[in-house]
Amino acid sequence: MNKKQEKQVEQLLCYMKSELDKTGRTCKTYYFNFTESKVMKYFNAPDEVLPDGCNLANFKKLTKIKNDDFTTILNYCVSNGYIKPFNNRENVMLSEDGRIYALSVEKAKLHKKFPDWLRQIIIGVVIFILGNVSMFFIMKGLK
Repeated sequence: MNKKQEKQVEQLLCYMKSELDKTGRTCKTYYFNFTESKVMKYFNAPDEVLPDGCNLANFKKLTKIKNDDFTTILNYCVSNGYIKPFNNRENVMLSEDGRIYALSVEKAKLHKKFPDWLRQIIIGVVIFILGNVSMFFIMKGLK
């Protein structure tokens, strides 16, 4: 699995977790429809185009992912237990492991807002200011 696919896995699991959060449902009570669009051909009737499932259409809008890439990451998530298929691979639900993975991705993004070097500078400045302020009051108290 390359970096791009790892990022897409993270995006998929975070998308699924955010949908659960929006609806207030649990992993076991919400099914995602990731049905890919297809054309149904009939013998004596015009062809019928079946659109992407609602969750797949929304996810494609957010990430601009192609069908082949989506199938690859969906299979990866199923084989690693992050997603559980329901009836078929197109209707799935997020597993607890997948929800935990998405939570860890979200937490890691929160901690990456400040790079380590900037965090160290901020801590140093705060310590310097507190040291000088306390020294000021100590010196003022000695007079």
